Amino acid sequence: MIDPESYFRNKGSIEIERKALNIDRVMLETRLISTGCIKLFSGTATSEYYYSDPTEIYGPLFALRILSGGLFILGDGTPTTHWIRLRTMEDKNGTKIYSIETKYPIMESEKKFETGRIVTSEEIEDIRTVYQVNSRAIKLKQTEVKYRDVFVIADGESYVPGIEFDIDEITNPIKIEPYLEIEVDKAELLNRTIEISGIPKEFFIRISSRKIIETRL
Repeated sequence: MIDPESYFRNKGSIEIERKALNIDRVMLETRLISTGCIKLFSGTATSEYYYSDPTEIYGPLFALRILSGGLFILGDGTPTTHWIRLRTMEDKNGTKIYSIETKYPIMESEKKFETGRIVTSEEIEDIRTVYQVNSRAIKLKQTEVKYRDVFVIADGESYVPGIEFDIDEITNPIKIEPYLEIEVDKAELLNRTIEISGIPKEFFIRISSRKIIETRL
């Protein structure tokens, strides 16, 4: 039995993502299970996206207690507006997993580096309070709610690392039809992961969920 919190806590920092839109949730779930995948998590994921200058958003409280990588600085040393995501994942039994994280691109690569960690409910509330107090500098730009099923490839009592399938259905701020997001930590795993899904490669695109929402609003 794989513990979801342990999985997310130990998940690698490097990721390459692809999405296939407008999928049949039931057919895809049946396909994944038939190819040896197991459902690791099923429930809602609520994400709050806060934006600001990195010197504000990675303030001392956040930098010391959450991040391991320090400020996000462009190659020329100039800070850029960036974001922090506060996420709450709640399964069907009401168990909640809280995380605080951000991602930034790796130069000349389609890979992204994700930094952050699993936190307690008290820690996420502390960060939310700090951001709300500094609302002139730090803006909550979007709250996204989705229904999410997370699948991994079973390997005995464990799982194959570096491959994840997420079946998502956004319900807020607008309803979006189910789509598949695949995540891998190595480019050479991408084709294998697409093949497992059973969805033709040409249907996969590079797009964030926030961009999907923006095209519908």
